[in-house]
Amino acid sequence: MARISIKTIGRALAASLLLCGIASRAFSQEEGVEASLSTPFDFDSRTGELKATVNAQLTYGDWLLAADEIRFNQKLGRAIATGNVVFTRGDIRLVADSLDYLLKEKRASVVNFRVGNGKYYVSGDSLEGNPDDFRFTDINFHPGEPGTYLFKARADEIAIVDQNEIKGKR
Repeated sequence: MARISIKTIGRALAASLLLCGIASRAFSQEEGVEASLSTPFDFDSRTGELKATVNAQLTYGDWLLAADEIRFNQKLGRAIATGNVVFTRGDIRLVADSLDYLLKEKRASVVNFRVGNGKYYVSGDSLEGNPDDFRFTDINFHPGEPGTYLFKARADEIAIVDQNEIKGKR
């Protein structure tokens, strides 16, 4: 009987370490993606997916992702955030309804977003791509804080290619 309770205590301790987030960083490092998901979260060992819904936050390098719900698939290095999404790094802040982000590829798909850094702001229906090739649809561009008396540019689609070429469609 003592052996059973020791095994049970050992299993409970392992489960509590996982639920406290101590193991979340270790799991993600095994897969080659250094990211950490806030606790509490649920873990699906079959899919390798972590799901946080209470003050959900995912840190990845100097990026911080916060949302009502974050699902992080460790095998794919993929984070899906929904509801009140805020993605920040340094002076850049993106707010959206949803974000699907592949960490290794640095590829994002964002719905109903606003992004800015104090010098410019862009809002629109969707944003897709990676830092070298972004495509924005149904967007508004504001130099400085969006306001009534400021210049605003509007486009149906804008693409930033290789970080140096901008293509647009009306």
